Amino acid sequence: MATGVVLAADAGEGLGSRAVVERADVEGVRAGLVSVSAFEAAERLTAALGVPLPPLRPAVTGRMIGDLTVAGILLRLEGPKETPVVHADQVAPLTRRRDLAALLDRHTFLGPDQSAVRLGLRRTDFDHLVRLAMLRPARTESVDYGWARGGEVEVSLYRGLDVALLPTMHPEIDWARLRFLSPGARSPLARLAPAPTGVGDVVTLVDVARIAGVGRAAVAAWRRRHDDFPAPAGGTSTTPAFERGAVGAWLLAHDKITIPGPMAPAGRLTLRTGEVVELFDAALFGEGDGARLIGCPDPAGVERRTSASSAAGGVELAEVEGLVGRDPFAVEAALIEAGGLVLGGRLRRVEFSWSGPVSRPQQNGGLGDGFRLRPVLLCPVAGGGGLRRLHEGPAAE
Repeated sequence: MATGVVLAADAGEGLGSRAVVERADVEGVRAGLVSVSAFEAAERLTAALGVPLPPLRPAVTGRMIGDLTVAGILLRLEGPKETPVVHADQVAPLTRRRDLAALLDRHTFLGPDQSAVRLGLRRTDFDHLVRLAMLRPARTESVDYGWARGGEVEVSLYRGLDVALLPTMHPEIDWARLRFLSPGARSPLARLAPAPTGVGDVVTLVDVARIAGVGRAAVAAWRRRHDDFPAPAGGTSTTPAFERGAVGAWLLAHDKITIPGPMAPAGRLTLRTGEVVELFDAALFGEGDGARLIGCPDPAGVERRTSASSAAGGVELAEVEGLVGRDPFAVEAALIEAGGLVLGGRLRRVEFSWSGPVSRPQQNGGLGDGFRLRPVLLCPVAGGGGLRRLHEGPAAE
């Protein structure tokens, strides 16, 4: 019926009269039953998101296909509710939708590991967010991992939309710092205590303004003009408090905030070879001598670019640009190092550090007199473990 081959039922829900059945195009019905399993459909949607997957985007799973059938986006033909068989002709249009990523955020549920990938965090940091009640499970499901992996266990599932909006709804957290924690480093969230029992998660007008990226006066105006603005859940008449979840839903429904997509490049590094490396979620720590620039390079080109640079005899950093609030600058004695894998192996944490002064590059693209760059040779580590520095080359005038 979803494809129009079968006529609509006329004898009750799911029932057709003899006349309707006899008029059915049998061959058309058979030809239209091009079904795919939930896992094959998941592979097609994952490929549609990008190869490799964009930053902060977990792979689609068979259970997420089940979520899409519950939401009415796909039709379940047969099989279990959690991982159903669906129609291929319904999957194909989804792979062409430009809003596929946002659609998945709105209508699917994520497990803890998938949620950590969506946020760009280590699993231990995500567990702290749950402990602090910043995120609550929407439901639980039994998952059978097999006898060797503990058998059947109950897994908490979180609404994809709640996970995606967490950085927006909690701007007080230094998300860049969390995303660049080294393996084994203690989480800054570990020292935070959850709110006392019975105390709701509420925000003031100032908090709402910070979430929406506007001034407090704008939020006060929204409250006056819109009858559906959430009612206060506490506070006082002069400093009302609102339930954070209700505020987030209102802001999203009124286009005051959007679902965060894949990270946009926040830094652009030009190498002396002419190659360009774009860093996602780049963060600059310190100024001048001893400063460090940390970010996640383009997952599609990092190995190809570093391999090409290594073949040319080393990687020389020439210019840094694109950082928010910073003019482009050149650095002396650039050292390029890479940490271990993050985000399930799709992004690599790369650290650039330098000694000596920094200056703005010349207009003609040169570095200016007196700049010395120390090339560093990088190579991929066996087993997908990121990049490893082999040796430093001699300083180049």
